[in-house]
Amino acid sequence: MDKLKLGPLFRLDDFLTSKNLYTVFQPVISLKDASVFGYECFVRFDAGEGFEDNSFFSPENIFAQKKAEKDVWGLDKLCFKSAVKTARALGLRKKLFINLCAASLFDRDFQKDYFVKAFQKYGIDCRNVIIEFSERDFSEELDFQIKECSDFFKEAGLSVAVDNMRDFGMKNVYRLNPEFVKLDRLAVKNIQNDSLKFSMAKNFVDFCRSIGTKTGCCGG
Repeated sequence: MDKLKLGPLFRLDDFLTSKNLYTVFQPVISLKDASVFGYECFVRFDAGEGFEDNSFFSPENIFAQKKAEKDVWGLDKLCFKSAVKTARALGLRKKLFINLCAASLFDRDFQKDYFVKAFQKYGIDCRNVIIEFSERDFSEELDFQIKECSDFFKEAGLSVAVDNMRDFGMKNVYRLNPEFVKLDRLAVKNIQNDSLKFSMAKNFVDFCRSIGTKTGCCGG
Protein backbone atom coordinates (compact mmCIF):
# COMPACT_ATOMS: atom_id res chain seq x y z
CA MET A 1 0.00 0.00 0.00
CA ASP A 2 1.30 3.46 -0.90
CA LYS A 3 2.19 5.65 2.03
CA LEU A 4 0.26 8.86 2.58
CA LYS A 5 1.72 12.28 1.87
CA LEU A 6 0.98 15.31 4.00
CA GLY A 7 -1.22 17.63 1.98
CA PRO A 8 -3.73 20.48 2.32
CA LEU A 9 -6.39 18.09 3.62
CA PHE A 10 -4.23 16.95 6.53
CA ARG A 11 -5.36 18.55 9.79
CA LEU A 12 -2.84 18.51 12.62
CA ASP A 13 -5.58 18.99 15.22
CA ASP A 14 -7.27 15.80 14.01
CA PHE A 15 -4.00 13.93 14.51
CA LEU A 16 -3.22 15.36 17.96
CA THR A 17 -5.17 13.09 20.27
CA SER A 18 -4.20 11.08 23.32
CA LYS A 19 -3.99 8.01 21.05
CA ASN A 20 -1.18 9.50 18.96
CA LEU A 21 1.13 10.76 21.68
CA TYR A 22 2.84 9.13 24.61
CA THR A 23 5.36 10.03 27.30
CA VAL A 24 8.86 8.72 27.90
CA PHE A 25 10.91 9.39 31.01
CA GLN A 26 14.61 10.21 31.24
CA PRO A 27 16.21 9.67 34.66
CA VAL A 28 17.78 12.69 36.35
CA ILE A 29 20.89 11.35 38.09
CA SER A 30 22.54 12.85 41.15
CA LEU A 31 26.30 13.22 40.71
CA LYS A 32 26.70 12.98 44.46
CA ASP A 33 25.75 9.31 44.78
CA ALA A 34 24.56 8.24 41.28
CA SER A 35 21.01 7.81 42.57
CA VAL A 36 17.91 8.62 40.52
CA PHE A 37 16.75 12.04 41.72
CA GLY A 38 13.79 12.29 39.38
CA TYR A 39 12.51 11.90 35.83
CA GLU A 40 12.14 14.37 33.00
CA CYS A 41 9.04 13.87 30.88
CA PHE A 42 9.34 13.93 27.08
CA VAL A 43 6.50 13.65 24.59
CA ARG A 44 6.67 11.43 21.52
CA PHE A 45 4.22 11.30 18.62
CA ASP A 46 3.23 8.04 16.93
CA ALA A 47 2.23 8.57 13.32
CA GLY A 48 2.18 4.86 12.61
CA GLU A 49 3.45 3.50 9.31
CA GLY A 50 0.95 5.18 7.02
CA PHE A 51 2.86 8.40 6.28
CA GLU A 52 5.64 8.87 3.77
CA ASP A 53 7.58 11.34 5.95
CA ASN A 54 7.37 10.52 9.66
CA SER A 55 10.02 13.15 10.47
CA PHE A 56 7.21 15.72 10.35
CA PHE A 57 5.90 14.25 13.58
CA SER A 58 8.96 15.03 15.68
CA PRO A 59 8.18 17.02 18.86
CA GLU A 60 10.21 19.97 17.52
CA ASN A 61 8.17 20.14 14.31
CA ILE A 62 4.82 19.66 16.01
CA PHE A 63 5.45 22.39 18.58
CA ALA A 64 6.86 24.74 15.92
CA GLN A 65 3.68 24.29 13.90
CA LYS A 66 1.43 24.98 16.88
CA LYS A 67 3.51 28.04 17.81
CA ALA A 68 3.06 29.36 14.28
CA GLU A 69 -0.69 28.85 14.67
CA LYS A 70 -0.56 30.51 18.13
CA ASP A 71 -2.26 27.44 19.55
CA VAL A 72 0.25 25.79 21.88
CA TRP A 73 -1.79 25.56 25.07
CA GLY A 74 -4.04 22.76 23.79
CA LEU A 75 -0.97 20.71 22.87
CA ASP A 76 0.73 21.48 26.19
CA LYS A 77 -2.34 20.19 28.03
CA LEU A 78 -2.34 16.93 26.04
CA CYS A 79 1.35 16.39 26.78
CA PHE A 80 0.93 17.26 30.44
CA LYS A 81 -2.03 14.93 30.89
CA SER A 82 -0.14 12.09 29.22
CA ALA A 83 2.88 12.67 31.48
CA VAL A 84 0.84 12.70 34.69
CA LYS A 85 -1.30 9.67 33.81
CA THR A 86 1.72 7.64 32.69
CA ALA A 87 3.76 8.56 35.76
CA ARG A 88 0.92 7.44 37.98
CA ALA A 89 0.45 4.20 36.04
CA LEU A 90 4.17 3.42 36.36
CA GLY A 91 4.15 4.26 40.05
CA LEU A 92 6.93 6.86 39.76
CA ARG A 93 7.54 8.46 43.16
CA LYS A 94 10.54 10.63 42.37
CA LYS A 95 10.56 14.25 41.20
CA LEU A 96 8.83 14.85 37.87
CA PHE A 97 10.27 17.49 35.53
CA ILE A 98 7.49 18.67 33.19
CA ASN A 99 8.03 21.24 30.45
CA LEU A 100 5.67 24.13 29.86
CA CYS A 101 6.01 26.05 26.61
CA ALA A 102 6.14 29.77 27.42
CA ALA A 103 4.02 30.53 24.34
CA SER A 104 1.08 28.90 26.15
CA LEU A 105 1.02 31.83 28.56
CA PHE A 106 -0.31 34.05 25.78
CA ASP A 107 -3.24 31.77 25.00
CA ARG A 108 -6.51 33.35 26.12
CA ASP A 109 -7.61 29.94 27.45
CA PHE A 110 -4.47 29.40 29.53
CA GLN A 111 -5.20 28.47 33.15
CA LYS A 112 -2.43 28.56 35.75
CA ASP A 113 -4.45 26.43 38.16
CA TYR A 114 -5.02 23.68 35.58
CA PHE A 115 -1.85 21.95 36.74
CA VAL A 116 -2.67 21.99 40.44
CA LYS A 117 -6.19 20.65 39.81
CA ALA A 118 -4.78 17.88 37.59
CA PHE A 119 -2.27 16.81 40.23
CA GLN A 120 -5.04 16.66 42.81
CA LYS A 121 -7.19 14.61 40.43
CA TYR A 122 -4.46 12.05 39.75
CA GLY A 123 -3.13 11.93 43.29
CA ILE A 124 0.30 13.42 42.63
CA ASP A 125 1.99 15.50 45.33
CA CYS A 126 2.72 19.00 44.01
CA ARG A 127 5.94 18.98 46.03
CA ASN A 128 7.27 16.29 43.69
CA VAL A 129 6.69 18.31 40.52
CA ILE A 130 9.05 20.75 38.81
CA ILE A 131 7.64 22.89 35.98
CA GLU A 132 10.36 23.75 33.48
CA PHE A 133 10.65 26.88 31.35
CA SER A 134 13.21 26.79 28.55
CA GLU A 135 15.55 29.77 28.53
CA ARG A 136 15.23 29.74 24.73
CA ASP A 137 11.68 31.06 25.22
CA PHE A 138 12.67 34.00 27.39
CA SER A 139 12.18 37.44 25.87
CA GLU A 140 11.20 40.93 26.95
CA GLU A 141 7.70 40.13 25.73
CA LEU A 142 7.39 37.00 27.89
CA ASP A 143 9.48 37.81 30.97
CA PHE A 144 6.59 39.25 32.99
CA GLN A 145 4.22 36.36 32.20
CA ILE A 146 6.87 33.77 33.06
CA LYS A 147 7.66 35.48 36.36
CA GLU A 148 3.98 35.80 37.28
CA CYS A 149 3.27 32.16 36.42
CA SER A 150 6.40 31.00 38.22
CA ASP A 151 5.35 32.81 41.41
CA PHE A 152 1.89 31.24 41.22
CA PHE A 153 3.34 27.74 40.88
CA LYS A 154 5.62 28.26 43.87
CA GLU A 155 2.74 29.46 46.03
CA ALA A 156 0.82 26.32 45.03
CA GLY A 157 3.67 24.10 46.22
CA LEU A 158 5.26 23.35 42.85
CA SER A 159 8.91 23.93 42.02
CA VAL A 160 10.21 25.80 38.99
CA ALA A 161 13.23 25.12 36.79
CA VAL A 162 15.00 26.98 33.99
CA ASP A 163 16.04 24.56 31.26
CA ASN A 164 18.44 24.73 28.30
CA MET A 165 20.69 27.47 29.67
CA ARG A 166 23.59 28.07 27.29
CA ASP A 167 25.39 31.24 28.33
CA PHE A 168 25.52 31.10 32.15
CA GLY A 169 23.20 34.12 32.27
CA MET A 170 22.37 35.07 35.84
CA LYS A 171 19.54 37.54 35.12
CA ASN A 172 16.79 34.98 34.63
CA VAL A 173 18.00 32.92 37.57
CA TYR A 174 17.97 36.01 39.78
CA ARG A 175 14.49 37.09 38.60
CA LEU A 176 12.78 33.70 38.88
CA ASN A 177 14.81 32.27 41.77
CA PRO A 178 14.09 28.73 40.51
CA GLU A 179 14.76 25.62 42.55
CA PHE A 180 16.62 24.08 39.61
CA VAL A 181 18.69 25.24 36.65
CA LYS A 182 19.74 22.88 33.87
CA LEU A 183 22.62 23.86 31.62
CA ASP A 184 22.44 22.92 27.96
CA ARG A 185 24.97 20.25 27.03
CA LEU A 186 26.71 22.71 24.69
CA ALA A 187 27.48 24.90 27.70
CA VAL A 188 29.55 22.16 29.31
CA LYS A 189 30.82 20.24 26.30
CA ASN A 190 34.59 19.68 26.57
CA ILE A 191 34.63 21.86 29.68
CA GLN A 192 37.58 19.87 31.03
CA ASN A 193 39.68 21.22 28.14
CA ASP A 194 38.45 24.82 28.23
CA SER A 195 39.69 26.85 31.20
CA LEU A 196 37.51 29.88 30.34
CA LYS A 197 34.34 27.82 30.08
CA PHE A 198 35.27 26.01 33.30
CA SER A 199 35.73 29.33 35.12
CA MET A 200 32.39 30.67 33.84
CA ALA A 201 30.60 27.48 34.85
CA LYS A 202 32.16 27.52 38.31
CA ASN A 203 31.12 31.13 38.91
CA PHE A 204 27.60 30.33 37.73
CA VAL A 205 27.27 27.26 39.95
CA ASP A 206 28.65 29.20 42.93
CA PHE A 207 26.08 31.95 42.33
CA CYS A 208 23.23 29.43 42.10
CA ARG A 209 24.39 27.70 45.26
CA SER A 210 24.43 31.02 47.10
CA ILE A 211 20.71 31.58 46.41
CA GLY A 212 19.70 27.96 47.02
CA THR A 213 19.28 26.91 43.38
CA LYS A 214 20.38 23.41 42.38
CA THR A 215 22.27 23.01 39.10
CA GLY A 216 22.49 20.22 36.56
CA CYS A 217 23.17 19.70 32.89
CA CYS A 218 21.29 18.08 30.07
CA GLY A 219 22.49 14.81 28.61
CA GLY A 220 22.50 13.95 24.96
